[in-house]
Amino acid sequence: MNLNSLSALFSGVLVLAWTGGLNAQDVVIPTEVSNSQQVVGTAEWVTEGDLGSCQYCSGIEADWAFQFDLFFMTRDKPNRMPLLFSDGGTPGNYTDDNMLATTTDLDFRWEPGFRLSAGRSFDNNKAFEITYFELQDLNDSLGRTGAGNIAWPWSVGTTVDFQDADFASASYASDLHNLEFNLRSQVKDAWSVLAGLRYVSIDEQFRGVSNNLDGDGLSSVYNTDTENDLFGIQVGTNNRFALLEDLTLDVDTAAGLFVNSAWQQTFATDEGAVWRQTGDRRNKTAFVGELRLNGVYALSENVGLRVGYQLLWVAGIALAPEQLDYSNNAFSATDVSVNGKSLYQGFNIGFEYVR
Repeated sequence: MNLNSLSALFSGVLVLAWTGGLNAQDVVIPTEVSNSQQVVGTAEWVTEGDLGSCQYCSGIEADWAFQFDLFFMTRDKPNRMPLLFSDGGTPGNYTDDNMLATTTDLDFRWEPGFRLSAGRSFDNNKAFEITYFELQDLNDSLGRTGAGNIAWPWSVGTTVDFQDADFASASYASDLHNLEFNLRSQVKDAWSVLAGLRYVSIDEQFRGVSNNLDGDGLSSVYNTDTENDLFGIQVGTNNRFALLEDLTLDVDTAAGLFVNSAWQQTFATDEGAVWRQTGDRRNKTAFVGELRLNGVYALSENVGLRVGYQLLWVAGIALAPEQLDYSNNAFSATDVSVNGKSLYQGFNIGFEYVR
């Protein structure tokens, strides 16, 4: 799937939803508004008693709801694996070496992302919604300098610049994309359940560069790329708790089992000569779980301000650093490891609009 087209696809759906919603036949104003009012988008159903005057309820059947959130998120570190040593002088013996860097030294910074959601209620107590969010350019890098004594774990007897290097660096980057189609159903006032389809994409790259500054202008480069395409079914819940007359707390949960089509490709050169070119693809069962907490303040009858915190847990994926293979034989780096897991967390601020 072309990830660059997901944002455009979702934007088109929003435009169609907006223009279609302007048709007069789509808006029916009842003569009486019942005590149970429906709000879609985060699919909350709240009672008039819960919110006093129920300013956030639109009182319109077949409502549209839209959400837009900006968030800042980060991700936990990968499993610890050695990267760089200071060679102690004994070839093939790492007991006298000093560890200079591991994969846990690559620590992702907080990066911005966004979430878009559109929903429409129908059949009195059900709502259909579509959600897209992305978090791009999670990255970190490190560098180490020495005096011809920096070595990578796979270097002994097999490469030139990966051993006895004067400079070495490592970088790690990751992107996350998510697309959902959910059907929500009201169970009781302020509580709804959902079921739907979800696609999650996680693409990563690890890059190691080493140079012994011998004047030839050549470096050794180790690249590992991974792609994870997760397709699955999820279920979840939403609860809206009234805190004050115009302030509520939304608690959203979702979880599901997925099929992950995982892929890795490794390409390494040693002073310009191809040293390793391998790859693999396989399918594996994965898990995605999500928790979102949002305080929603009613700015008007139709607009709410959202501030919250979210967690996303993904397990059964191929992480780029976990594909590093320090062996040197015909089977090195010919398999994709899909035992990785990642915890994303962050804060968000945004708006809801209901009509």
